[in-house]
Amino acid sequence: MATLITEPAVRFAPAGETAEEPRLEVGKRDPYQIALEASALALGLLPPEQASLRNQFERAITTVVLATAAGLARRSRPDKRNYYTVARASAAECTAIIHLVQRWGLAPPEDCQRARNAYLRVVQMLTNLALACV
Repeated sequence: MATLITEPAVRFAPAGETAEEPRLEVGKRDPYQIALEASALALGLLPPEQASLRNQFERAITTVVLATAAGLARRSRPDKRNYYTVARASAAECTAIIHLVQRWGLAPPEDCQRARNAYLRVVQMLTNLALACV
């Protein structure tokens, strides 16, 4: 008889917190945690009046976090590579949107630069992870 699994096998814990359950971790500052931090920086950049761009931005931000988490949770190299590639593309999209936000004067340049740097770091980490799965 098959056993029904009711709880996820892996839990994500915020950086710095200890968890009794296992958690996915690439290093002290893994791409999942940096993507979460970048999302917090980025969401404040666009005013609600920019509904169309904000919607696109929110979808890209969400995809970065979710696809990164999915990649970290996968076991097969091709699956991992696929999710990391999707997350990387969405992180690159986020950097482009942040560039537009700055060009259009919708947010302070310093805030845009911080958010863009965070996403560029995520892109670098995801690139390395995807290449390691070849």
